[in-house]
Amino acid sequence: MLDLEQKIVPKLVQFADKTFGEDALDDAWNVFVDDGDEQPFENEDPINVVFVPWFLYSWNLEGPHERRKPTAPLHETVVEAYLKAKPNLGMEEKRYLQAVNRRPFSLMEVKDVAPGKSITLYDFFLDKTYLVTEKLEQTGLKVGEIVLAAVFWPIQESETLLMSLGPYTIAAEQRPKVLEYRKDILTSNQVQSIDEDLLFEEQLNVFAYYFDLIDDEKEEETLDGADLTLKAEVRDLFQGHWCEWIDLAQAELGGQTPRQAVGTPEGKAIVEKQLIEFAVSTEKRPGNLANPDIVKLRKELGI
Repeated sequence: MLDLEQKIVPKLVQFADKTFGEDALDDAWNVFVDDGDEQPFENEDPINVVFVPWFLYSWNLEGPHERRKPTAPLHETVVEAYLKAKPNLGMEEKRYLQAVNRRPFSLMEVKDVAPGKSITLYDFFLDKTYLVTEKLEQTGLKVGEIVLAAVFWPIQESETLLMSLGPYTIAAEQRPKVLEYRKDILTSNQVQSIDEDLLFEEQLNVFAYYFDLIDDEKEEETLDGADLTLKAEVRDLFQGHWCEWIDLAQAELGGQTPRQAVGTPEGKAIVEKQLIEFAVSTEKRPGNLANPDIVKLRKELGI
């Protein structure tokens, strides 16, 4: 099936340029990303594994004002226009195109992974579970992760295959947010359940929500990274203090430093007592950045 897709997609893109206009791809891209700024389609963008299927199988012109060519068909996907223009297609190609046409994308939870055999996905919006029987050794998916995906059936009631799998996974911790978003769709549409037709209508909103979740996770990673950096700096500051402590003169040591004092039995006993007190304090405050490294201090003092 992958070989068939790789053969068909370039032909569909070429057909779209000819039928809908050379700028149709850029127009669809800007509808897809919907960030307010006009920008051209980029061949190397990782999200193209979602965008290209959506453009070919779902995108359509809703009114004459959207046309780049006066003859561009309205309310027809690229696939639908292609099938109409190519009535003598082979049966395998025709079945594939009919199977992927207008298939909705959804957010799905990875329920099980059998490397090289299958993955089990739970569709949050349609409340369905799919056993996707494909060789997916390279996905790296983990149970509990959330993905943007679309499935299809090449022949009615045949095995379930992936039409598309988004390039970014969402952490399992985001599950409550996704379920809450599902409730929002139900409420805003005043329905008790979501069917494929409604999910198809919600596609752009689903994409936008997926992008928001990704951006939120990236922001959290940035904040976590900044937090780690700050903690490291604070820890280094305190450890620097303890390194200096070894060579600071103390009245308790008769004006000597701990490094000097350990040279006599009396001084060593006092320093040992201090180190024991430090160790007790450290045990009471595990993880505290101000805690001294007792082992390192002993090594520096030679005791």
